[in-house]
Amino acid sequence: MFDCTVVINRFVINENKLCLSVTFNCDYNSEVASPKAKVFFEQDKTTRRMPLPIKEYAKQNDGESCAVECSYEYLIDTLFYNKQSSSDIKIRFDIYYGDEEYIGVPISISENAQIERKELVSFDFDNNCAFIKPLKTKKKLSISGILKKKYSRADIVEIIRKPLIFAFRRYYKSLCRKNAVKQNRISFMSCRRNEMGGNLDCVYQLLKERSDIDFQFLLYSDPNGHKKISIIKRFLYLYATSRVVVVDDYFRLLNTVNKREGVKLYQLWHACGAFKTFGFSRLGKSFAPRQKDVSHRMYDCAIVSSREIAKHYAEGFGLSDECIAATGIPRTDVFMNGEYAEDVKEKFYKKHPQLKDKKIILFAPTFRGNGQMSAFYPLDKFSPEQVYNSLGGEYAIIIKLHPFCKERFEISKEYSDFIIDLSDEEELNDLLFITDLLITDYSSVIFEASLLNIPMLFYAYDLEEYISSRDFYYEFKGFVPGKIVQSSDELINSIKEKDFEAEKINDFKNKFFDSLDGKSSKRIADKILNDLSERKG
Repeated sequence: MFDCTVVINRFVINENKLCLSVTFNCDYNSEVASPKAKVFFEQDKTTRRMPLPIKEYAKQNDGESCAVECSYEYLIDTLFYNKQSSSDIKIRFDIYYGDEEYIGVPISISENAQIERKELVSFDFDNNCAFIKPLKTKKKLSISGILKKKYSRADIVEIIRKPLIFAFRRYYKSLCRKNAVKQNRISFMSCRRNEMGGNLDCVYQLLKERSDIDFQFLLYSDPNGHKKISIIKRFLYLYATSRVVVVDDYFRLLNTVNKREGVKLYQLWHACGAFKTFGFSRLGKSFAPRQKDVSHRMYDCAIVSSREIAKHYAEGFGLSDECIAATGIPRTDVFMNGEYAEDVKEKFYKKHPQLKDKKIILFAPTFRGNGQMSAFYPLDKFSPEQVYNSLGGEYAIIIKLHPFCKERFEISKEYSDFIIDLSDEEELNDLLFITDLLITDYSSVIFEASLLNIPMLFYAYDLEEYISSRDFYYEFKGFVPGKIVQSSDELINSIKEKDFEAEKINDFKNKFFDSLDGKSSKRIADKILNDLSERKG
């Protein structure tokens, strides 16, 4: 049995901040490179999961135990989205250590612990939790304080944005005053695509014949689209007047105004499973959102592929647990549709007849960099021509780089029939139907590939660096459903030996997908229809 306790070293309330410093003491496992410590907050049945950043992880002298030192400052007044309550906030500590998951770790207080504002703090050692009383604090502004403050780039951007956001909000409020919520209106919005596709389209296809529904669309792929007045005005109008709004990614304009009562906002997130940390799960790391950011926190319902990962999406989005629905992911329904699979294969081989007698490697890595504007893949790390030649022509290679990556491989003419870059063409999901081997690194395509039992190799040449900068929800080496290689030679040898560790796929698939019935789209469509039937406005 996994043994763990947490010792509180610092528990200080300072104005609107809870300053925590704790040490988890648990059994040591040399295979665990990156434990995950968490703080779970609850107030009036509204919950908030947040990471507790690790400062040091060290094996103890006995060789059998370890200490995980953690500390962070949490903003008490922004724990819960648009919620004011005088109820006590309950706090518990959780830890994920490799395959071990300990919820509600037993607490104790160190002899030299710093506990301040004791009138606001209490501990329930029998139930492994603490309580704090929320404070009503007023921000003190002073000219000297403003002059002395060191402004970050984010602060300056926010100062510039404030007049614009104020204008948007005034306009939005006027729209809300002049227009009632249209109880039959569903608006589909995406900044990933110019036309319907992915999860949005899967749900829309089940609803589109309904003549009693007013369908509206706001779709664009321009990374600067959120700055265009025509798009902003269209968004504000639809957000003010739609009973249901459905998005499929981070939609920046949602941050500008507060959703009015009577509007339901759905997030049909484009990725399956839980792999790389995102959103508020990145607190304490570079390029993490600020605690006071509203990003993602306004969703009424965010979908996931299984109950196992609901907690990770609640944390990443900053949502209360009840806002996460394990419906399954709409676009995965096609993997249970044999007719669709045969149609995709027929179209592909009609377009590329020279590949019919070849096994196909799909090379689909994720990007490096901090986002869409800086995304890249280091092309010198993978030589498709070298891989092709080393395998004696048994395989053809399809390249599918992340859409954020602008630079492409240069394929010489002599290889162009059997090394094909489809980064700008085919849908990634469709390419899986003709794939015999997937080579990737940290891409969430592994979840879809598992549905088709495709063997996988993980070319993770920069694994330690990636863990340090980005990290994962699970221990990478024990998580991925295939063999990990870290050099071109290892990669080629594994392919030659057919050494893919494919036996890991089935357990992986069952962990991250609750339902393999091809009805995920229907479950979401039914939830949306249920919202339309509830007349609130």
